[in-house]
Amino acid sequence: MYQSQNIDFTTDEQQNKRKRIRKFEQLSSQLLKFKIPKPKLVRNEIGNEGLIQMNKFLQDCKNIEEFDLNLSQTGINEQTVASLSCNIQKCTTLKALTLNLSKNNVDSQASAGLFPSLLNIQSLKDIKLKLKKNNFQFEQDLASTLAQTDYKNLKSFSLNLACNKIKAEGIIFLAQIIDQLVNLNNISINLNENNIDEEKSSQLGSLLKSWSSIQSLRLEVQMNIIGEQGISELALALRNCQTINNLTLNLSQNKLSSKDVVNLAYSLQQLTNLQNLDLDFKENEINEQGVQNLGNSLANCHSLKSLRLSLHSNNIGEEEASFLGSNLGKSSSIQSLIIDLGYNIINAKGIQDLALGLKNCSFLSSLNLKVPYNNIRQQGVVNLGQVLACFDNVKNLNLDISENNFFASGTQSLCSDLAKCPNLVSLKINLMSRNMISCNLSLINFQFGKKAQQNWFLRIVKYCFLFKQIQKSSQFISHSLPQLNWRKECDSSQLGVRRKYDTY
Repeated sequence: MYQSQNIDFTTDEQQNKRKRIRKFEQLSSQLLKFKIPKPKLVRNEIGNEGLIQMNKFLQDCKNIEEFDLNLSQTGINEQTVASLSCNIQKCTTLKALTLNLSKNNVDSQASAGLFPSLLNIQSLKDIKLKLKKNNFQFEQDLASTLAQTDYKNLKSFSLNLACNKIKAEGIIFLAQIIDQLVNLNNISINLNENNIDEEKSSQLGSLLKSWSSIQSLRLEVQMNIIGEQGISELALALRNCQTINNLTLNLSQNKLSSKDVVNLAYSLQQLTNLQNLDLDFKENEINEQGVQNLGNSLANCHSLKSLRLSLHSNNIGEEEASFLGSNLGKSSSIQSLIIDLGYNIINAKGIQDLALGLKNCSFLSSLNLKVPYNNIRQQGVVNLGQVLACFDNVKNLNLDISENNFFASGTQSLCSDLAKCPNLVSLKINLMSRNMISCNLSLINFQFGKKAQQNWFLRIVKYCFLFKQIQKSSQFISHSLPQLNWRKECDSSQLGVRRKYDTY
C-alpha cells in the first residue's frame, strides 16, 4: 500500500478544460483504486470544473491523513472554495493539511466558511494555509464564527497573508482567532506587504499575548512601516513567550532605527530557553548604538546555539562591525553563526575587527560570513585570511566577499591562510570581483582529498575570474593547497554579474 504520493498535475493555460477534467477523473480513480491514505496533489491548475471532480474524490476517499493541494492562481470562486472546504471537513482522519489558494480573488467572505470547516477537523494537528495576494481583511464576522469552533488538537499552524489588505482591526481579529488555539507548539504568521503602518502595528503585540507555551514562532512583517510603537509592542509581548526555543523575526524594510532595535534586543535576552534565532533587519536604519546593543543582548542569550543575523543594507561601517564582532565573541554557547552584512560600508579594519571578535566564540563550529559589496579591498581580504587561519574549532566555513575591489594577489593570500585552518572540512567561497571579471566568467570546483591523519574531505570552493587567468590562478592554488584534489569546470549558467539579493 502506498503511504504517500506526490502528483504533479500542472496543465498549460491554453489546454482544453475537458481534457483537464478527464485527467483529474483518471487521477481520482487511481487514488481510490490503490486506497492511498496520504495523497499529495501539488501545482494544480484545474479550475472550478476540476474542483467539482475533486469534491467527488474527497467524498469517496475519507481516510486521507495528509493532503497537500496547490490551487494558486487558478481563478477559483467563492462557491468552489466553500464546497471544497466542506468536503475536506468530511475527511475525519486528516492529520496534516497544506492548502495553497494564493493569487486568486478569495476575500473575507469566501473565507467565512473556509476557516471554521478546516479548523473543526478534530484529527487535524498540522495546518498550512497559503493565502498570499488575495483580498483578505479579516472582518469581525469571521472572527466571531471561528470563536465557535473547536480546534484543541491543533499543534502547528501556518498562515501566509502576504500582500493582502489587512487592517488594524484585522490584526486584532486574527489575534482573537489564534488565541483560541490553546495547544499550539509551532506557529508561523506572514504579514509581508500589507501596508501595516505604525497605527496598525500597535496591535502586533496582541498576536503574542497568549502564547505562553509556544515553542517555535515565525513572524514576518517585511515591507511595512511598523515604527517605534509597533516594535515596542512586539518586544513587550515577546517577553511572555518564555518557553520558546525557535524564533524567526523578519523585520526587513520597515525603517527601523537603532532605538527600535534596542527595545527588541532587551526582550530577546529575557528568553532563557531560546536556542535557534533568525533575525532579519535588512534595509533599515540601524547604526552604531543599535548594533552594539543588539550584539551585547545576543551574547547574553546563554542557551543560543544557532544564530542567523541579517543587517544587509544598513550603512554598517567600521565601528559597527567592530562592536558586533566583539560582543558576539562573548557568547559561550553559539555553535552555528550566519551573518549577512552585504551592501554596507565595512572597510579593511572593520572586517578584521569583526573576525577577531568572532574568533573568541569558543564553541563556534560553523560560520557563514556574507560581506559582498562593501569596501574591504585588497588589505581587508589579506587581514581576513590571517584571522580566519586562527579559527581552530570551525569545521564548516561559507565565505562571500564578492565585489569588494580586491585582486588576484589578495585571493592568493586568503587561500594560503585558509590552508592553515586545522579542523576545516567544508569550505565554500565566493570571490567574484569586477576587477577580475569581464563578460566571460568561469567556475572552478576544488574537491578536498584526504589529508594524512586528518579528515579533510569533499566540498566546493567557488572561484570566479577571467578565462585568461584560469591557468595561472589554478596553478597557484594547487601549490598553496597541496592537500586538495581539484578539477576545473566551466559553467555557462554562472556567467554574468550577480544581482543585489542573489545568494549562492
